Amino acid sequence: MGVVPPLSFFEQSRRRDYDTTQNTLFDYAGTHHVRILKRFEAPSNYPDGSTSARLLEPERNRIFHLRFYLPKAALISKDEKIRDIVIMFNGLDEVDRFDLYDVLGQQFAEQGVAAVLLPTPHHLNRHTPRGGLKPVPPHEELFRHPLLIYYNYKQSMLESELLIEKLRHQYVNDEDFDFYEAVFDPNLRISILGFSLGGLRALASFLQEPAKYHTCIVFNSGVELALLNTEFLAITKAQWKDFLDKLNQKVEDKNDELEQEKHWKYFSGVFLGGLPFWLKERLKKNSHKLLFILSGGDEIVPPKIGNLEVAGHGLTVFKIAGVGHVPTIDPQWSPWLVRVADVIFNFVSQTGQEIFSHQDIVGEFAKLLKGTSYYGTLQRSEDEFGTDQLRELLACLSKEERVAVLKLYYASMAYYPRFRELLNDLCKWKKRERRIESENSRNSV
Repeated sequence: MGVVPPLSFFEQSRRRDYDTTQNTLFDYAGTHHVRILKRFEAPSNYPDGSTSARLLEPERNRIFHLRFYLPKAALISKDEKIRDIVIMFNGLDEVDRFDLYDVLGQQFAEQGVAAVLLPTPHHLNRHTPRGGLKPVPPHEELFRHPLLIYYNYKQSMLESELLIEKLRHQYVNDEDFDFYEAVFDPNLRISILGFSLGGLRALASFLQEPAKYHTCIVFNSGVELALLNTEFLAITKAQWKDFLDKLNQKVEDKNDELEQEKHWKYFSGVFLGGLPFWLKERLKKNSHKLLFILSGGDEIVPPKIGNLEVAGHGLTVFKIAGVGHVPTIDPQWSPWLVRVADVIFNFVSQTGQEIFSHQDIVGEFAKLLKGTSYYGTLQRSEDEFGTDQLRELLACLSKEERVAVLKLYYASMAYYPRFRELLNDLCKWKKRERRIESENSRNSV
């Protein structure tokens, strides 16, 4: 009798039915990483019969395995625990293959950053096959109950909140057998990565609680649901429009109830589009922690995110030429894989302390100088700006304000060859402030 050869990496990436009574399963070993399946029970404190309670039926949708990708070097270290992890969220209608997440998870872990896939309800190993038949696409259930797209998001948010508490040792359960305490530093940096529909989930949760996350990576996503071209998923434009019409009607019918939900505000702002001003401002303030990866040949998500741009600010975007929406089924993806993984790894590794942007420096200067005689008489000029004039500026400030201004003064050297150029930008800022105040005054009248 011949020896059965071990499964290949990609054969291992197919969904397999594991016994969820098993707490920890060693699933795959790479050169520098291991893949571990860890039992996870989703929060489900809902009233009987509610939509949210029905969402977690049957049991496999409530109890499932997280898919961890762990660097071997961290596991065998006597002193060091894992200090960086990326939580990944999958896209719509993924039920059979973990390819993209296994590939990215491997790349991250082999460079020292752990990763974990938190599957969306009704997807991948949380999807329920029907009597051995071909899996039913999850979107069919969404079409029958449009608001499930929100309840899926809400449930995923509750699950990631619990997962983060476990990772930070804030929620300790004997059933985890000290997995989180033994492997992860309680102060580890947590990033999130979402692919396709999971990208909107990542973006919305990042904007809701930006301080909770080290970075946020949005992969082939970022536009509202109405802009998606779903025909690539065998969903016609008419079917998708009908779904969105029903969703908007359900939202209108339950508007007061939904407004009370903790997670609704950010879900509606990102998924349903029309980003309000306050959300764009939040995006601008946290854009240094946000990375967009877009496939240039994307058939589903337009590879443009102009609706997320804040005028005069911009976003960090890496575009992959020619590759389609699902990169793992595109032959052109192979030469890009390592490069994309490196871009993500470097972004996660190098994003740390907050930095002064060009606009930050001008705005902070204006805030500190506003109300002083110096700011009131400041005018545009082409003259050089020397040390004597700096003393004149500092003379109108308190000791604490002088410290802050000098910090900005030295930081400005990264953007301005001459300090006079910064002051000229301050004049523009002051002029714009006056125009806004004047418009507000007229509107109030």
